[in-house]
Amino acid sequence: MPSIPLLTTKLYIPPPREEAVARVRLMTHLERGKTRPLTLVSAPAGFGKTTLVSSWVRGYGVRASWVSLDEGDNDPARFWLYTLAALQTHHPDLGQEVFALLQTAQPPTADLILSLLINELAALPEPLTLILDDYHVIENQVIHKGLMFLLDHLPAQLRLLLATRGDPPFALARLRARGQLAEIRIADLAFTPDETRVLFNEKMGLEICEEDVAALDARTEGWAAGLQLAALSLQGKQDVRGFIQAFTGSHAYIVDYLAEDVLLGQPDEVQTFLLQTSILAQMNAPLCDAVTGRKDSAAMLERLRQKNLFVIALDEARQWYRYHHLFAEVLRHRLQTASSPVSVTELHARAGHWFEQANLIEEAIRHAFFAQDLARAIVLIETYGEKWIRRGENQTAYSWLQQIPETHLLTHPRLCIIYALVLLWMHRLEEAGRYLTAAEHEIAPTQTHLKGQAFATRAFLALRQGQYDHTLALIEQAFALISQDDPNLMGRLKLAYGIALFWKDDHLHAAEAFDEATHLARQAEDWHTALYAMANYALMFSLRGQFRNAEKFFLQAVEFAVTYHMEYSLSANIVYGHLVDLGHEWNDFAMVDRYLEKSYKRTEVDQDPARKINVLFKAIKKELALRHFSDAARLIQACRELVEAHPHPEYIPYDLDYLQVRSWLLQGDLPSALGWAKALNLLAEDEVNTIREPLYIGLARILIANGEPARA
Repeated sequence: MPSIPLLTTKLYIPPPREEAVARVRLMTHLERGKTRPLTLVSAPAGFGKTTLVSSWVRGYGVRASWVSLDEGDNDPARFWLYTLAALQTHHPDLGQEVFALLQTAQPPTADLILSLLINELAALPEPLTLILDDYHVIENQVIHKGLMFLLDHLPAQLRLLLATRGDPPFALARLRARGQLAEIRIADLAFTPDETRVLFNEKMGLEICEEDVAALDARTEGWAAGLQLAALSLQGKQDVRGFIQAFTGSHAYIVDYLAEDVLLGQPDEVQTFLLQTSILAQMNAPLCDAVTGRKDSAAMLERLRQKNLFVIALDEARQWYRYHHLFAEVLRHRLQTASSPVSVTELHARAGHWFEQANLIEEAIRHAFFAQDLARAIVLIETYGEKWIRRGENQTAYSWLQQIPETHLLTHPRLCIIYALVLLWMHRLEEAGRYLTAAEHEIAPTQTHLKGQAFATRAFLALRQGQYDHTLALIEQAFALISQDDPNLMGRLKLAYGIALFWKDDHLHAAEAFDEATHLARQAEDWHTALYAMANYALMFSLRGQFRNAEKFFLQAVEFAVTYHMEYSLSANIVYGHLVDLGHEWNDFAMVDRYLEKSYKRTEVDQDPARKINVLFKAIKKELALRHFSDAARLIQACRELVEAHPHPEYIPYDLDYLQVRSWLLQGDLPSALGWAKALNLLAEDEVNTIREPLYIGLARILIANGEPARA
């Protein structure tokens, strides 16, 4: 499975700015916060949060892992990948299994991922601080919930620091009451008159009297960005007092006024460079050359850095930079209104082309949208959409697809298929079917492989809906159309084919399909499909009563899962479930408990109700075998609620009824069992298949208990 590309600059701890004022009182505050699980540095933009925290880390030798967050990190898989990558800067071997899990087609939820990670963090030899900068960009409640889970179970070796423009939706009052929260807020971050004097007179080389310093501090309310802009504006001005009196009002007004003043004080070529590159969230010299048409961007970036023009280095080598957020906002606003030889859309188009060539596809798509080049954005999403899905970045794919107008989306069949796959993973089956229908209407007769992909996706949908005859027919049509050079799709189709054959009672051909799926998936390095196919192949031996052979192949599958760091994947969970069943066959409750515990770890947080129901079935079976009837009843009720609340495969209600019958009979409640049988009205001449088999086994048990062995 290909790795999700990570921008290493997001993991870089920014260096202290040369003009930064030493803020000993705040450093002391941060040092004291090291004894508490969470430190919150919360204030609006421009109050120096990032500068303060990075200065503390570098100046005090803090062992810290850093993530500079952006809007794209609202995908849970991406967020936790960056978080783990940051932790691995100190401990490269940390969380290898979690790292692999996060790159699967359907990653487990944060509770499971973090449970695994917390255990490893607890074994670290020395404390580590995880710093999440710009946490305010995170809006995904799933991520917030995961981070709260981490806080609730934080090992002593890890501390968390959030730098944010607004408070996160955590139980801060509870943490505060328990003494688990350190806070630095606006009142703390605001510059004191003494700090303002140091900034102007010592750091910026200005000579301003105490009265004017006090006036500046009062006008800006100690706001770091406003003070720095004022210092830049004052360079070369004679009438200091008149300048100070010229601006007043809100922070927004001050930054607009001062930034304009700073900008207009630069040579034309610097102004042009600043404006044109303001469209970039981060930049290096080749990218700036591509956007501006210059050939000396490296020298220009260094010039800006030396002049303290709000440019911040993002790596030690000073190759990647960004502008201060507020300064960038002002530049972008002016860019929209300024006359320029190059339009804003053209600048974005140039940036998008550079990012595409650099294989930074999400940035390329973002700039394509800004360039109003919807056609280019669609091509990129069509090209990379399925890769995101296979890597578990369903939220990323979904967010891009949401930005495409419905009228355009419905006329692009490949996009519709990708959208259907995303919705399929999100268990929104009806919507997935609607987009598939739209795709099928738009596919041209010559688009053979695409038509095959549509049949394949329709087959996956039919399989989820328990329509096994339809699944088989669709897969046959897909096989006739798709390229044999696509082992990934072929492997997934063979697996689906085998599952449908299994439920149609053709176990011989199902086993052949599972074996083929295993080989194809391994060829495509699709380890999860391979593991799922291996599990089903082993199951065929179990169904034939060849339990030792089944155990051998199941354990081979477990070994395969360990090799590819998939012990807690969905596919491995299927293996554990079958091993639970073998434990029941042998009355080996130690084996049952061992694999049921593994299965619970994965399924308790699973989004798929069918899988959750299946593991509950196995737990019910155990409780019944141990005569724990009240526990069994509780689990049966939980299953019924899930069945009523969610669409489910056809076999699930039958299995649930069978377990209920077992419970009644074991407790001697024959009347309830007879009432069930009468209401069901099963007939001997009815077709008995794998799906309906539990009903007839249940009826046979009732007849035996009722003294009718011959009829049974």
